[in-house]
Amino acid sequence: MKVFISYAWTNQKYVSFILSIAERLMADGIETIIDKWNLNAGQDKYVFMEQMVQDTSINHVLLMLNKEYKIKSDERRGGVGTEAQIISSDLYNKVDQTKFIPIVTEKSDSGEPYLPNYLKNRIYIDLSVEEYFEEQYEELIRQIYQRPQYSKPKVGVPPAWLFQEKENFSDSNFKERALVSSIIKNDKSKYAKLKEYLSAINEILNKSHITEIYNGQLDFGKIALDKFNEMTPIRDSLINVLRTIAIYDTKALFDEYFKFYRNIEKYYKPEMKNGGASWVQGQFDNYALFFFELIISSVAILIKNNAFELTNLFLSRVLIKEKSNNWMYGHIETDLETIYDKFENIYVIGNYYKSISGKNYFQPIVEILKNRIYHDLTLSDLIEADLIIHYYAACRENHKQHFPKFALYLGECSFDFLSNLIYRDKYSMVLTVFGTTNLDELKEQLNSQNFPYERAYIGDYDKIPRLTTLVDEKIWGTK
Repeated sequence: MKVFISYAWTNQKYVSFILSIAERLMADGIETIIDKWNLNAGQDKYVFMEQMVQDTSINHVLLMLNKEYKIKSDERRGGVGTEAQIISSDLYNKVDQTKFIPIVTEKSDSGEPYLPNYLKNRIYIDLSVEEYFEEQYEELIRQIYQRPQYSKPKVGVPPAWLFQEKENFSDSNFKERALVSSIIKNDKSKYAKLKEYLSAINEILNKSHITEIYNGQLDFGKIALDKFNEMTPIRDSLINVLRTIAIYDTKALFDEYFKFYRNIEKYYKPEMKNGGASWVQGQFDNYALFFFELIISSVAILIKNNAFELTNLFLSRVLIKEKSNNWMYGHIETDLETIYDKFENIYVIGNYYKSISGKNYFQPIVEILKNRIYHDLTLSDLIEADLIIHYYAACRENHKQHFPKFALYLGECSFDFLSNLIYRDKYSMVLTVFGTTNLDELKEQLNSQNFPYERAYIGDYDKIPRLTTLVDEKIWGTK
């Protein structure tokens, strides 16, 4: 980067001030041209200034504006007057007006900047106030290097709810935006807004039941998968709200948010009309897959936003078993661990996906999910979150074991979170998630007999490694 400094000689103190700025610009990697350094004896100073202003190799001309500069510029006197004629012509006749950067170095007694007439409407950098000098100097450097502090974001994609043909999600979308804004502002109305939002979400989910008559597993699988895909905007909305709660670390609001999960049994056991109480296998596969994806994505988004205590709270609630009734006989448990009981049996969607893909996928639902990951997450995030749910369950007694389906892609996981066990200043984050007090306690829990690690996952699939093996327990807390 190369700049030329244009200023009006006022007194020696002012010249020293201008030179100090020039020296600092040089130190910050900006080639700086100024008469005191670059104008030699015998040279015509007016020709020099004219050449500098018009030199195409100079990226910016810095106009150091004080009272003297304004007077000479407006009256077209001296070198400043010559520059003013050239600059004003360029400003009005050329498209690129960013070459000239007005910098106010002095203001009137009333606080008005000394701006030449041709710069009256131009945005300027203000170096006249000592209190804000550093902040404004940084703004100058950013402008020269074209690295603004605030950049216009890239244009995103239209909200998915705009293109939903079967359901209008705009109401929940409006409520989501109102809720997020309320959380950010720490508005007392955020609790009421959360209840309104979750009510809207439940109303939409209630309309996602499969009502079509069973007509073969593959046809039913297509219906279930279509219903599942239609629920994507709701997944994104719920994760976005949870992400906001995680960022602003509001446990009380999280408690209210979690009530949504406590009522999900109605999606597995809807009220039957005319006293009926029977359904066919796969009739609620869309809900099972929806909540499976939502729970894993929720764990991933909490960890990604460093909400470790909320992650532990979430895990402790989704993996606690309160009842042991069998879903296949019409009984629904009241906790979220029972959701995982259903995940082993998402048959119709998996079989349908294999039929249309022409591939005998070992885990077809994982193939579906890895192609529709929430925008702020990666496949590696989901793999690790799935493993964390598995390891957390392995630390608890009397649990229903959850096998991590995403472990199929274990080789594609970077283990950004679990690898913190190695570091002395970071392992406490992992302990918080698992709800333990020290590394030895976590090792003891993980190495217990709660989970038969000797058993292969399914068929010829690789065994799930212990966490103490995946991240070598010998080096935990050593680096």
